[in-house]
Amino acid sequence: MQLQNLRMKIATKLLLSEANVYKATVMYLARKETQNLGDERMRKLLEKEGAEQEKMLEHS
Repeated sequence: MQLQNLRMKIATKLLLSEANVYKATVMYLARKETQNLGDERMRKLLEKEGAEQEKMLEHS
């Protein structure tokens, strides 16, 4: 479980990095997929996490 969480954090940092020329596309697709989730609890959790990631990227 810890290894899976670490992989997710690393992948997120890479995908949302300013060096990633596809960052805008990644964010668009992630938002689109999040909106289509049937599980309301999971959707809210992902939206919250996405907002936190965006905030952290703006301050770095």
